[in-house]
Amino acid sequence: MSRPLDRVRAPFPWFGGKRRAAALIWRALGDPPNYVEPFFGSGASLLARPPKLPARARTETRVLGPSVTTGIGLTGVLLDPPYLVAAGRDPSIYAEEDGTASERARAWALEHGDDPKLRIVLCGYEGEHEMPASWRVVKWKAAGGYAAAAGNGENAERERLWLSPHCLRFEPEPEQLQLLEASG
Repeated sequence: MSRPLDRVRAPFPWFGGKRRAAALIWRALGDPPNYVEPFFGSGASLLARPPKLPARARTETRVLGPSVTTGIGLTGVLLDPPYLVAAGRDPSIYAEEDGTASERARAWALEHGDDPKLRIVLCGYEGEHEMPASWRVVKWKAAGGYAAAAGNGENAERERLWLSPHCLRFEPEPEQLQLLEASG
């Protein structure tokens, strides 16, 4: 039996993936003609994009300059950087990292968050990002990820999505409410 396009899953597991939050992410982004995801991982969020893609849809990874964001019109941006170790992320996940990706992603989001051509979703743990009051925060529950595989599932309850002022407002659908209720 084939899967509908809105149920395609990443071809491999990725600790920290946003498959369970993808419906919330796309409700916030809507159906922008352009999508940028600099921290692509397994691509679970992109694969969960609603199936009616516009003919001119583009997806870019690892770049956030004007030529792939505001220069081409309305753009949805998903920023899912490695979370801060200070926020409680396991420091042994990555063999090589400078530890500043989360801070740099937040700085970029703050610099560009008021642009009406950008709908930005920033991911992190509760308390990791201090954002202006114009940003909304959505709580969700992860499957558990890297820490849960090691027997520590408490971070799964701390997942948050910060939505820029130009993200769409929405009421969670029944399956999203179950996800939110499962997070306590």
